[in-house]
Amino acid sequence: MEKIYSFEFEGDDLYGGTRDGKLIHINILTGKTKMISLATTFPGIRNIYYTGILKDKICFGGTPYLIRANRDLSEVNFISLTDAEGRQHTDILCGHILEDKNELWLGTITGGVFVFTVSDSLIFKKQLYKNTNTENAMTSNGVLDMMRSRDKMYLCMEAGINIIDVNTNRIISIQKKNGLPDD
Repeated sequence: MEKIYSFEFEGDDLYGGTRDGKLIHINILTGKTKMISLATTFPGIRNIYYTGILKDKICFGGTPYLIRANRDLSEVNFISLTDAEGRQHTDILCGHILEDKNELWLGTITGGVFVFTVSDSLIFKKQLYKNTNTENAMTSNGVLDMMRSRDKMYLCMEAGINIIDVNTNRIISIQKKNGLPDD
């Protein structure tokens, strides 16, 4: 039995990922199932987190990669999650797609938030939000969950809540010291 890490429905299809590096596609009308192991091609890949569809490709965060695939999983592409110092982050916990901006946001437990801009055939890293101990920085690098409301991305952090304006990149931090019951 596979240990499912995350899954979501997209119409009549269920897409998911496993803790041991497999992508899963199940059509719920026909019962047809496809599972491919990415760990054979990329040793160490695990914790596949489904994030959604962007530019007609299925997007997953897979420790330590951003993964895009055709809807039938026949073609799979990878981008390594590395920060400015060249450290690879292996701890994706959450993700969110901003379709209107063609962006994919991935939250990690120790590396902050990676933001990717996606065109029809190219993916490039646009931004990395992390704790830099400066005024416009996140409260920590541990992102537990994220959601969007209008032009704001709300991040549940290991140390409070961060709100990022997706247009200006300004970060507002809410912690115990300014009204949150606890960090």
